[in-house]
Amino acid sequence: MRWVPGSLVVFEGLDRAGKTTQIDRLLALPWNPAPAQAHMPSGVAHCTDDIYEVTEARKLDEPLAVQLLHLAAHLINMQQLLEARERYGLVLDRCGWSTLAYGGLGHGMEAVGVSESTFTDLVNGIWSRLKPDVVFLFDQPFDTDAANTSTVLASYRRLAQAAGALCVRVGSGSPDSLSERIVAELQSRAIVEI
Repeated sequence: MRWVPGSLVVFEGLDRAGKTTQIDRLLALPWNPAPAQAHMPSGVAHCTDDIYEVTEARKLDEPLAVQLLHLAAHLINMQQLLEARERYGLVLDRCGWSTLAYGGLGHGMEAVGVSESTFTDLVNGIWSRLKPDVVFLFDQPFDTDAANTSTVLASYRRLAQAAGALCVRVGSGSPDSLSERIVAELQSRAIVEI
């Protein structure tokens, strides 16, 4: 099984919806060469582990500060992510979509003094060099999570609609059936060769 270098596959969506399970299953297949993988915002750069610790474990009360820290982590990792994509192909657990859904679109940035359009332009500008070949959207969680609000879900669905054919809504099903669907989609898009 061959993963095509230069490709970027993103797994996005709600917390507790199966992204990690499907990424682990996908990466466990016998790829030659295997793609690189990163979780955002922790990424691949060592200093962004500290940012992830601050934003996830300590739970800051200031939503704009959290999102700006996420964006800083994205910037710090960008060159290494670009290089990994070109050399191996890349699987990302989250990208700028989660920053938009859980941050700007999900919380209403106007409440903290930043317009939605300004924040969206900032996120899209940072991610403009790393455009995905496909985004798998997980919008049906298997368990409850306080972060999964109706506003966040609506934001993800809005992003998916704007992305058109770039986005594949994963839906529900057994882990095996979802894995088969994901691999078939990757094959149909010539991202993998079986």
